[in-house]
Amino acid sequence: MSRAILAAQAIGRILVCRKLTKERTGLSVPTNKVHLRENMNGTEIEFDWDEANIGHVARHSVLPEEAEQVILNDPVDVGMEIVEGEERYLNLGATVQGRVLLVVTTWREDRVRVVTAFEPIKRLIQFYYQERER
Repeated sequence: MSRAILAAQAIGRILVCRKLTKERTGLSVPTNKVHLRENMNGTEIEFDWDEANIGHVARHSVLPEEAEQVILNDPVDVGMEIVEGEERYLNLGATVQGRVLLVVTTWREDRVRVVTAFEPIKRLIQFYYQERER
């Protein structure tokens, strides 16, 4: 079984489907949507993935499943910024393997879209562990 499927199974049942959506360009592009049935609170969260954000997080050596795990594992909220009129939330958390990541998300309709995800600087990793001790 692939590493991605094992990681997803570790955080809950998944259902993957493909759907065509129109981006700002008006062109139809394939979008992967992953429905994670349960997070820490037992609620369903739907993630919006496409080639653009999958490729972007891959450039930071992060798998989409790792970014999802951070969001589902009760991350530390480190703020919100507005970029080009869009609210972006900064989430600091750990994967099921214990890798600490900073994951930036936004809401697109009723879905969570990961904008980027990467390993934070050492100071933020220390901050994460301090917050978890509280």
